Amino acid sequence: MLECGEVRTDVPHRLFLAGVRVVFVEPTVSDSELDRLARLFHDATRVEDLLPSIWAHEFERVQLEFGDPAHADPLLPPGPDGLLSAVRQMIEELEREIPAAELEAGKALAQLLMTSDRVDSRAIAVSDGLREELSALSTGADIEMADLPGAICAAALVSVSPEVSRLLGAALLDHALRRVELRTSPSRPLHALLDVLDPETTREVPFREELATSVAHAAVAATAAIGRVAVAGGERRLHGFFFTLAALVPHPADQAPLVEGLPPWAIQAFADGVGAAHPQDAMEALREAQAAGGGRLLLALGLVARVNDGLVIDLVLPLTAHVDAAVREAALYALRQHQTARVKERVHQALTDAAEGVRLEALRHAVAWRDADIVPVLERSLQDPALARRSDPEVRALCIAFGRIGRNQSETLLTAWALGQRPAVHPAQPRYALHGLRSAGTGSARASLVRISQEVPKLRDEAVAMLKEGA
Repeated sequence: MLECGEVRTDVPHRLFLAGVRVVFVEPTVSDSELDRLARLFHDATRVEDLLPSIWAHEFERVQLEFGDPAHADPLLPPGPDGLLSAVRQMIEELEREIPAAELEAGKALAQLLMTSDRVDSRAIAVSDGLREELSALSTGADIEMADLPGAICAAALVSVSPEVSRLLGAALLDHALRRVELRTSPSRPLHALLDVLDPETTREVPFREELATSVAHAAVAATAAIGRVAVAGGERRLHGFFFTLAALVPHPADQAPLVEGLPPWAIQAFADGVGAAHPQDAMEALREAQAAGGGRLLLALGLVARVNDGLVIDLVLPLTAHVDAAVREAALYALRQHQTARVKERVHQALTDAAEGVRLEALRHAVAWRDADIVPVLERSLQDPALARRSDPEVRALCIAFGRIGRNQSETLLTAWALGQRPAVHPAQPRYALHGLRSAGTGSARASLVRISQEVPKLRDEAVAMLKEGA
């Protein structure tokens, strides 16, 4: 393989042009790995094809040490500072075009390369990832197609100083926020961060603590931006974002300011992501938060919801009558694990609360505990003239709860509303009566669905679909 008189095809010469300076082969290398290495050198007829081929193979017993590539890649000008110059040049050219987060990431990578003792294989891979990302941004390509998260995380693996690690962490969080603002998924940069910060997933990360600290501080500094993102993005799309964000901000001192200004659903998702706290710690946090109110109180209620201790009832029950509807709703959520006479009484009262969110949370509590005492309350609510002013989701939830808890007791009324035999208070009540019958799950309820599919043309398709689901 090495015996060749032509310089252009001489393997050592081509390796040198590609930036390879030393090839280490361990004594325990296998014949198959040597064969793959030989084929790689033989098949790469062009110098520019050699480096990508090396990255594509995961050699276990062969290591390549790199210097500055000297081949004529237009994006990597030759010379001792070729790689660094290329990164700097890309940043200068795109400085006015790319978002600030990507620019900061580029600066971090340039600083990394500037301070490295040598440019090794991982640093070169990082520059390739950055080049791809910047190229995609400069040409208006889909930002999802480029892998800046991978590039920054790769840079974190070869970081040479705490300052670089802190800058990389902040850049990756900023990139996640940028994705949200662009209405694309922030999951990749967040999950990349989690992987790098988790010692079980990625073992050798220099300055891991500095990286983690910078992420938490960047999140707190970006509180206003995160609040805008939450309001604009909506619950369905961003629930996972706030759940994951909690894992990146593990210290209570950082969590409290971060949740201020967030909508209640985002605070609840954040609390779910924080995980179970020690019962005494969670309850003490709730005591302290009552004076502060706002997002801190909502977060404390979300954390205490995971505590299965009767002492929680005495702490939380008074908050179900709080002046703030968001607090009343969070308090009911915090009581989901508890069912006592006092809790039941408050849940029944909350079914007529002025706030829809509170009513729905009380309904979820009653359904979770299959509270049969609530059936008469549901029956009255579904016939109350005030039902006409309720939203479609609430009417549907009432019908489902009525069917699921009342079962045979509720089927007659639900069937009558669907068939038009009893006047509907709400326009959507006949349709949602079908949902109640499906929730009942009895043979008689199924028979009612069959009858409705035959006698009510406007409900036929939906009734048939429900029958097929239960077939």
